[in-house]
Amino acid sequence: MSAGQRTRLVTIEATPADITTAASRFPKEVWSPLVDVWMEKLEVSNAEQLAADQLAGTLSNRWRFAYRCDMDPDLVDVLKLRRLNFAGRIYDITSAVELGNHESIELTTKAGSRVDEA
Repeated sequence: MSAGQRTRLVTIEATPADITTAASRFPKEVWSPLVDVWMEKLEVSNAEQLAADQLAGTLSNRWRFAYRCDMDPDLVDVLKLRRLNFAGRIYDITSAVELGNHESIELTTKAGSRVDEA
């Protein structure tokens, strides 16, 4: 993958491995920026469905970027501890694959309608 294909500056966000509990005693997601990375974005699919009398949309994408050890699925639980933030939209990671021998990483993500409130 050439650097010219990586045209999107994406923030990789991380959450700690131990779960934070809110005052309500329910688990609370705490995400913080880890690093900004230039990535290639490929649209896979988008769909809308009617559930509970509400229209819900999902968008699936693939993202490719240069290898990083802090995003290697063999070293880090990427699906649980990482997510992407691009243009204020949150992308939950559904799969992570190392391509080649430490050449690049490809993520598959799902984005719903929620946008980062920060």
